[in-house]
Amino acid sequence: MIGIDPTHSPAMRELLIKIAGSRMALKEARKTLGQVREAFAALTRQVRPLGDPVITEAGEALATALNDKRRVPFREFTDGLVRHARQNPPGAVERARLMGLVAQANIIMLKAQEARQYELRAMERLSTLTREAENLYALERKQGGGVH
Repeated sequence: MIGIDPTHSPAMRELLIKIAGSRMALKEARKTLGQVREAFAALTRQVRPLGDPVITEAGEALATALNDKRRVPFREFTDGLVRHARQNPPGAVERARLMGLVAQANIIMLKAQEARQYELRAMERLSTLTREAENLYALERKQGGGVH
């Protein structure tokens, strides 16, 4: 069932349209997750000059980790940035910059979590709709086809 053709019943057409919408939602969620990876990679490039291998490795892990495997690298990354920020006196430009990077990392992580939840919902909906379409297709063929 690649597309909609005139022999599909109205119910099948409706399901196929819903499936297409779910595929678009899934594609959008995955695009957002790709943007999250790019944002974490850019953040890692910004902190690399600190010379802290723990922060750099955690940042690289954030940029390449599977969607559900970001918690530990995120904690290591932000904890390292906070540790470096506290080495500067309150009100120092470098301290403010590093804390700004922590805030930016939090925003990116929130976006990653939201996109992942959206992706999971889209995959679940797509799976459900596909099963419904397969069942309807089998039923229609058993009864002699769709619209004639």
